[in-house]
Amino acid sequence: MAIVEGNYPKEKYSHKKYSTENYIAVCAASHEFKNIPHTLHDLLDERLLVREQGSGTRHILQESLNVRGLSISDFMHYTQIENMHTIISLLKKDCGISFMYKTAVKEELQKGILKEIILDDFKLQHNFEFIWEKDSLFTDKY
Repeated sequence: MAIVEGNYPKEKYSHKKYSTENYIAVCAASHEFKNIPHTLHDLLDERLLVREQGSGTRHILQESLNVRGLSISDFMHYTQIENMHTIISLLKKDCGISFMYKTAVKEELQKGILKEIILDDFKLQHNFEFIWEKDSLFTDKY
């Protein structure tokens, strides 16, 4: 059994929704924008802190950008980081912006260390699901 986000071969697995999480744009509470951002296009001059290739969090961002005719490389500056905790630490130091699940920065948002960047064209939720092999002997327990 595993908890997953993103796509998986549903024909091979039984599944049950664990939670639905908001995926947000986020930055340091002290971050100052040249102009108040209203759309994803307004963020392209910012330094983007992004997860490594293969990360589910990065994949969700890439898909969302692709739908709008954008890609990660459209950001003027972007830095690839392999650890979510490092990204959060860099956000706290105002080293850029990022996109992640709101639950990952819930405490920092509540304490006013980080802030959500509210965008008119970016409202995204994603499911986390328990998955297990179809016809498993343990299905009833799961």
